[in-house]
Amino acid sequence: MERDVIAQLIGLISIPKILHAAAVLLLAWLFIHALQVGMAQLASRFPRYRLQIAQGYPVLRILAWALAVAYVTLGIIHPPEQDLPRSARSAWPSAWARRTASATCWPAS
Repeated sequence: MERDVIAQLIGLISIPKILHAAAVLLLAWLFIHALQVGMAQLASRFPRYRLQIAQGYPVLRILAWALAVAYVTLGIIHPPEQDLPRSARSAWPSAWARRTASATCWPAS
């Protein structure tokens, strides 16, 4: 049983997938850093709205990280559908649609 799980994990994770995931997470970090710099510029330019701008940054940061992690998990790694919770299966239908669309073909004419 344990060897099956380890073999399944090794099958899911490969060097190209790790590099792709690292690139996505690096881009997310760069986006968040640029967002922080841009919001700081906005706050200095519009001091009247400084508080509202500052309150929006944590929400956007959490949203960006959540989207990056979801993309890495469901878009790059592609875990088997039965291993995912039901809520994750319904939350990312395009990944499953791509996988099932490639498995089904039009009838040969």
